Amino acid sequence: MNLSDMLATFPTQIEQLENTVTQMGEQISALTEKKEVFDNILSKMKDTAEDILDSFKEYFETENPDCVIETFGGFGTTNLTDFRILDEPGGSVILEYLGEGWDEIVTALPEAVDTLTMAMEQFDFSFDFLNKPLGLEGTYGINDMISKMTQGKNIIEANKSKFEEAVVKFTELIDKGYDW
Repeated sequence: MNLSDMLATFPTQIEQLENTVTQMGEQISALTEKKEVFDNILSKMKDTAEDILDSFKEYFETENPDCVIETFGGFGTTNLTDFRILDEPGGSVILEYLGEGWDEIVTALPEAVDTLTMAMEQFDFSFDFLNKPLGLEGTYGINDMISKMTQGKNIIEANKSKFEEAVVKFTELIDKGYDW
């Protein structure tokens, strides 16, 4: 194979790379649409949890009129379990998920607890579906897929550009008689 023979293959390679870039762009768009669905689920489940926490607060206000809801850690971003209700700002815990006061609230407001549990489960499932890193334990992490697909697409675009540049450079060599 000489330079002319190799150069003759480049248009096909460039076309194949362009097709791959197009397909990857379509896949990234489809994944982005799925990501938006899961982001909406996370948002709705957070809103649901906040509404339930308000009902828990109302329940405790009869005995603790100054009680407040305190969220911390990853509440609303990575989980819906990092919350507690305090008897007053900076005060003692009167309700904490699976801790202080939980048995009481389960008995007093079972439907609200069931709804909160459902919201937590849906939030956790959706968060995992979005954020699971690609690996041997699963390949469904949408955010990681988008990131890696985008990186791959950028690499292929760079390769395509190099082939396009090679067409010009190698044509110059061939035109000067360097076709070995």
